[in-house]
Amino acid sequence: YNVSRPDETHLLKKTVRVVPTHAPSFIEEAMLTVLAGCNSIMREPPPLVSLSGVDATALEIHLFFRVSNPMLRMKAQNEVIDRFYRHCRSAGIQLAMPPSAMATINGTPSNETARPPDVTLQEVIDENPIFSGLTRPEREKLAQSGIEREYRKGDVIVSQGQSLPSMTIIRTGVVSMQHDQQEHRRLSAGDFFGETGLLAGMHEAYTLQALTRIAAYEIDQKSFARLIADRPAIAEEVAAMLSACSGDNSQLPMAAAKHERSASAFLKSIRTIFST
Repeated sequence: YNVSRPDETHLLKKTVRVVPTHAPSFIEEAMLTVLAGCNSIMREPPPLVSLSGVDATALEIHLFFRVSNPMLRMKAQNEVIDRFYRHCRSAGIQLAMPPSAMATINGTPSNETARPPDVTLQEVIDENPIFSGLTRPEREKLAQSGIEREYRKGDVIVSQGQSLPSMTIIRTGVVSMQHDQQEHRRLSAGDFFGETGLLAGMHEAYTLQALTRIAAYEIDQKSFARLIADRPAIAEEVAAMLSACSGDNSQLPMAAAKHERSASAFLKSIRTIFST
């Protein structure tokens, strides 16, 4: 008799449209990066990108991907849409109007009118939960002190057990988080790492490796020290956000889970590092 288990994997297709101000090959590579950054879809068989049509107003793209269980369909679709938006924004790709709306618009977009401005460090900091308690002038000061970093595909950004004295926010690309050579999850445009090293002196629980070319912004301890010196209460606000963003300790590797991640523990570490 047949004892094989039924195949529960489910194939999904998401159709998206972008303004054709870049070469189709550039768009295809960007869409592959979108799918590479998703954590809820299957790696094998690999997701696919199909360029289905192009005209003066839009390039239509089909994204094909699988989930391991039908119950994950909604989660996967939501994540694909989120990553699509993030990567288009960071790569200067503008979303196209739906076909039904194009008839009411005069003219066609050009490179100058269609390409959105580059995402700045100021915008990235404004959207980062760690810095939500900072005032607008404080976030502006932090953005002015940030520096740009680039990593090549395959570069190991930091190894498990090392400490990062800076916080890095990804502008473009995908980073793999690995523990004992097993991938835990992937980080995409807008995600960040190194915050516990920068602010609490903790060692990294994961090895971080660039899966694609990475463009990022880096904020070091000197930049943050100046803010805390001007307003010591920042330490309490950031400690609370670090604790909230740490999530469930049970999801961390054992070596990292032993570190207390309460707001009071983070506050003690921040005050020790920055001597407030």
